[in-house]
Amino acid sequence: MIYAEHIKKVMDKVEFPEEAKACFNRIFDRIRNEADLRKEYYALLNEYLYKEPDMKLGDSLDKVTKLAVEYGENQYTMHMAFILSCTPRMYELYEEEGIDEEIYWEGLLDLRAKLLECMECKGVPGTFVGGWFNGWFRLTRFALGRFQYEPISYNFGKAVELPCGETLLPGNPIANMHIPSTGVPLTDEVRNASYKKAYDFLSKRFKTNKVFLCCSSWLLFGKHTEFLPEKSNILKFMSDFHLTASVEEEKFGNNWRLYGKYADGEVKDYPENNSLRRAYKKWLLDGNKTGSGWGCMMIENGINVTHKDK
Repeated sequence: MIYAEHIKKVMDKVEFPEEAKACFNRIFDRIRNEADLRKEYYALLNEYLYKEPDMKLGDSLDKVTKLAVEYGENQYTMHMAFILSCTPRMYELYEEEGIDEEIYWEGLLDLRAKLLECMECKGVPGTFVGGWFNGWFRLTRFALGRFQYEPISYNFGKAVELPCGETLLPGNPIANMHIPSTGVPLTDEVRNASYKKAYDFLSKRFKTNKVFLCCSSWLLFGKHTEFLPEKSNILKFMSDFHLTASVEEEKFGNNWRLYGKYADGEVKDYPENNSLRRAYKKWLLDGNKTGSGWGCMMIENGINVTHKDK
């Protein structure tokens, strides 16, 4: 199979469980040995990676789903196999753009995170959020330490004045942040190291020594201060931002992120094996709603200065 050694290296380096590696190796053996499957599979890869540079990965994976049905494979497993098959081309693009190889491997840690989520929630190796990876292969999202960043233009509404006196204006370059479920705690050291890496990378792209970052996440829900432990790393993460919005939601749509396969069950049956799960379970049992928030920060010369005195 084309790039087989690289795909093997990816699975080893990001530490796929052995059962997952065996599953994907079986899929790749089928692709290599079954002519009709091989022809259809590589046609889809060629279309997404080379022929249609603006094609969304989700659209390509819809076709992979049909292929999975045709050949009797699980769609989530086939989605991850397809994504793995895209990683060699991603490596080539990083080389062409002169992007540090470390950033490539940090990005691919997301593969393991999504794999483990799928194994937990769906019971099979694969991914049920495959379209998410489009940002990696189109070079619009980059992993820089603990967090991921998407360079965009600020278009979320009116100007925002930060406590430090700087103002985020519509049209300003900014990076949208994401927090992958790698299991690495959001300690001060980990968070600040990522902000520094983001600054080093983005300040060159934005041509400025003042880099704005923003984040929309359930982790930024304003009422966390009412029920999370005082020393919670999530509260520390929230304090890094200038928070401008917090919205309650009728349904806890992010419960799978916390409770995995138990998310579809009754709240009373949610596990309580860590402080975050315990806090959220009690909050829900007390009849409260969950939600999400939005905030921004500014990194200047590698340091978060959002709350620095004017």
